[in-house]
Amino acid sequence: MERSFAFSSRLFLAFAVIAIAFTASNACVHNESLGIDAPTRELASNALPSMEHLYAASSAVHAIETEVHDYSGLPEERAVVRETIDAHWREIDRELLAYRMLPAYPGELELYEAGIPAALRALHAAVAQRYAVIELGSPGPERREASREVRRSAANAAHLLEELVKLNGVQARNHAQHIDTVRRRTSSIALVLDMVALVIGAGAVLWVLRVFRARARLEEAHRALTEQRAAELELFGTRVAHDLLSPLTALTYCLGSFKSAAAKDPPLQEAFARARGCISRAQRMVDSIFEFSRAGGKPAEGAVAEVREIAEQVAAEIRAAELRDRPEVGIEPFPALTVACAPGVLSSLLANLLGNAAKYMSDSSVRRITVRAAEAGDMVRIEVEDTGPGVPAGLEEAIFEPYFRAAGATQAGLGLGLATVRRLCAAHGGEAGVRSNPGRGSSFWITLPRAVPVAESVAPVSGTVRRAG
Repeated sequence: MERSFAFSSRLFLAFAVIAIAFTASNACVHNESLGIDAPTRELASNALPSMEHLYAASSAVHAIETEVHDYSGLPEERAVVRETIDAHWREIDRELLAYRMLPAYPGELELYEAGIPAALRALHAAVAQRYAVIELGSPGPERREASREVRRSAANAAHLLEELVKLNGVQARNHAQHIDTVRRRTSSIALVLDMVALVIGAGAVLWVLRVFRARARLEEAHRALTEQRAAELELFGTRVAHDLLSPLTALTYCLGSFKSAAAKDPPLQEAFARARGCISRAQRMVDSIFEFSRAGGKPAEGAVAEVREIAEQVAAEIRAAELRDRPEVGIEPFPALTVACAPGVLSSLLANLLGNAAKYMSDSSVRRITVRAAEAGDMVRIEVEDTGPGVPAGLEEAIFEPYFRAAGATQAGLGLGLATVRRLCAAHGGEAGVRSNPGRGSSFWITLPRAVPVAESVAPVSGTVRRAG
């Protein structure tokens, strides 16, 4: 679990580094691009509008100059010319008022105040003089002089307006150059940061690949170790089964010598029968495990076990076991069920499950074990429910691993019982698992293939002991 957490943390860190790198790149580019906003606004809201208004005023000045030269015809024609010139004056006033409403650049206001009002007044006076000369019918020299004065005044006013246009043009060019500089710098920074982010991302990917390879090597090593331990466990089971057959045989002969004495003493006869039953069950377990180990994990063909009979035998032994706080063991009613495995294998499965439940209920206020069974399609499902402390969250699969011991466990054991249960179930085409409610108990379950009842499978087992080897 710690390795999985460390791996997940490293993987998260790698993706976080990549995300931070690209985020930093975008943030820097965005921050640089903010330098374009101010000059862009200044260009769009001041320099260009100012140039537009000044150009319009300058055009109106040139129009006045042109119209004034046409002021020499009939009185009706002169009235039309005056009206047109007055419209141009209003246009000049309107454009200059709009221009003055805009912010002024350094020196721009001074340049305007120093020349534009005076130049326009001079032009206005020259136009009025031209009107007067024409109206009074003055001779040609005076008319020509009035026309020249209009041209000079218009040229001066237009020149001053063009100077203001140039000033705003310089500012507009400066803004455009600044925008271009910022754009180029931002592009360069973005390129550099993207390359840095790409390098960091590539490094993070290589690191993740390295971690994946290391994890794959660990998993391969763990798989090899698990296979080695499984092989050792099979060899261990074979040796143990072989070694147990001799003392079981000797114990059977010893009990046989007490058979006559037990026949005269009913209590002793009951104890004798119980002892013979325990030895028979132990022999069947040893025989089945021995055959299972020797066959490389393949179950015997045609093997059949009656579920209720085996369950009652195992429950009786749990009730009679010398436990500090003997639990109550109950078997719920269920129809006759047979499974496709040897009776010794089923006995080993139930003995492990019930024994495990009894062992871990010593500190429970209510100590009760309930066994139930039912058909589940082509399988038979057997459940062993207890009122013990339950399985800690997250360990539901780990407890079925060989040699696993939960942290803080004080009960004796090697951690092979539940591993044996799952291994035997899997070898017979079944499964094993657990549903747990920590603090309230667990329900361990197994499934085995359903078998057609066979008379021989439920007949009492002979007391004859087969010697190994």
